Amino acid sequence: MVDRAPPHAIAPRVAAFSASQTNNIGTGAAAALLAALPVIIAYLFLQRYFIAGMVAGVEK
Repeated sequence: MVDRAPPHAIAPRVAAFSASQTNNIGTGAAAALLAALPVIIAYLFLQRYFIAGMVAGVEK
């Protein structure tokens, strides 16, 4: 059995990485983009359901 590290939120890890790379803003921006990429991809695939849910209460 593989001993895994406990799960952590991605935001503190991105912040720690960006803090360690104080002279290179590009690497911090790349880390933030890679952290947000799964959420963006999920939204793109499920966009029609989000929009349908938002407009469901508007119809009379």
